[in-house]
Amino acid sequence: MVLPGKQRCTRVFDLYVANPALSFVDCAHHVLTKQHHLPTIPTETLTFSAARPQLSRLPNRVFRRETRVVIAKHGIRVAALVSLDDLRRLEAADAQGERDVAALDAIGAAFAHQTPEEIARETAMARARAALRAERAAAVGR
Repeated sequence: MVLPGKQRCTRVFDLYVANPALSFVDCAHHVLTKQHHLPTIPTETLTFSAARPQLSRLPNRVFRRETRVVIAKHGIRVAALVSLDDLRRLEAADAQGERDVAALDAIGAAFAHQTPEEIARETAMARARAALRAERAAAVGR
């Protein structure tokens, strides 16, 4: 799969930031030849009191993709400090989830007037028709 230009640029930058030993040209080569494997960003869990004195440094570490930070209070994970890219991916996943639920609701609404037994009967008939088509296609040699 060929990535669109913007995605390729983002991957090159991500690889470059995550691997300071590689030159930008090397990172571009890795991405363009599909040899890129971004390292997993480690997640660090801190208590709120431990995070407080580090609040001036933590955003920089997150931006440089050195870590993601989870903040816990009394042993319960309550917040996270993640990069804007991670937040955008999370928001996109949420939006896709909402679209998926809406699509399922629309499908459900189309069958709202049918009982489960009617749906099961229609499904069985559709499977039988598909099996007959497959047998005919095999007999004809398609």
